[in-house]
Amino acid sequence: MAQNSALLAQSVRNTQGMDGEKVEINRNYLAVNPIYDLQNRPIEISKPKENEISVLIPEKFQPYQEEIIQQLENDYQGSYNINKDEPVQVKPIFVRNNQNYFSFSPQVAVQNNYQIEDPIAVVINYKFDPLILTNSISMGVGFYTKNGNNEFPLQNTQNLIDKYSFTDTWEPVSVAYAQVEDKVTRNKEQLSIISIYCSIYFVLVITLLFFSAIYYLEANKQILALQWIFGYSFFEKHYLVYLFLLVFWNIIFVISFFVSYNISIILPIVLLFAILDFILISFFILLKELQVTKDIIKDK
Repeated sequence: MAQNSALLAQSVRNTQGMDGEKVEINRNYLAVNPIYDLQNRPIEISKPKENEISVLIPEKFQPYQEEIIQQLENDYQGSYNINKDEPVQVKPIFVRNNQNYFSFSPQVAVQNNYQIEDPIAVVINYKFDPLILTNSISMGVGFYTKNGNNEFPLQNTQNLIDKYSFTDTWEPVSVAYAQVEDKVTRNKEQLSIISIYCSIYFVLVITLLFFSAIYYLEANKQILALQWIFGYSFFEKHYLVYLFLLVFWNIIFVISFFVSYNISIILPIVLLFAILDFILISFFILLKELQVTKDIIKDK
């Protein structure tokens, strides 16, 4: 038990939350990423009292409550006033197990889709010493400034800091902006390229289907004319076309699945293209079939 407590105390010191032991959040975070208590109610943090820190602790860590509180009281001593180094009181709030915290950072929990599972969450607040707040945010566990729509986000942040006289407390860090903006830019470029390819592919598919329908009708015009005379339904005349399309898209689905192994994405995409293919080929056959049939009957 003592060894487990020592290991847990060492893990609690990990303020980055890279391994899911400890993260720092604020009250606003719980509005966008709700965490639920043992009664399955969303956690609501009241306004902080002087020298008090609320901590969300997963139920599975309940046996280590004393060790966790002691460690956090040592870690956050002087958080409200860095010059006085006064002790703080930790207020534990136990929450359900198996809950995730979205990291809001391109560097944290990358391998787990930016989700941190069952960390000990310390709720920081505006009454912390400004230098403590600055240190918390600069370590990548707080909210980044939302300047994505600004042409010069870092400069805009610097101007805001100068405007409200926060230059002694806050210092903007360009690395975060560079990484986020670079990722957004690359994603936009990739999306643009994919959109262009999809548009070209769509035009080619329509053209191919149109000429395929004409070729099919011309190659089978005599049989189709006889079937039309004897009252065959549309599906009875053209069921081989739909059977071919069904086999074709099944092959495409199997190949795509073995390439990506992601059925949740592949299935709706293949299904969408298959339905579109069925609709277009039906439209083109209906458009040309009557005229081709009339022409062959007149020739006879």
